[in-house]
Amino acid sequence: MSSQYLRLSAGIGGGVKLCGRAHVNPTLSPTDALDVERFRRKLEARFGRPDHVADADYSYSVRDNLTGVEFEAYSAQSGPAYGGTPADSFVDFDQDDYRIKPEVFRTLAAFDAWLEGGQP
Repeated sequence: MSSQYLRLSAGIGGGVKLCGRAHVNPTLSPTDALDVERFRRKLEARFGRPDHVADADYSYSVRDNLTGVEFEAYSAQSGPAYGGTPADSFVDFDQDDYRIKPEVFRTLAAFDAWLEGGQP
């Protein structure tokens, strides 16, 4: 397990869907980006058995200890995705600016690369 990524208690990192895997990792084929079981196997290899939260098939709450960003890696009806709390994840949630904050996007991209076997 990585000291950079810490698994949190179920549901802490979630809130709303931020993006699917293809958005943060364009190196994945469309098939791999949407493969629910493949994503689960990668997460389970790093963090153990998944949590089952609300309407998700499985879910992992994670904190990136380098950036402080907390998020949810999960799969639900729309497939493998990342979620987060609106106020912490969007540029200006209160003013309806729903763009993902650059530091959150970079964190998700680095995490997905790490899942795929890259560094950190």
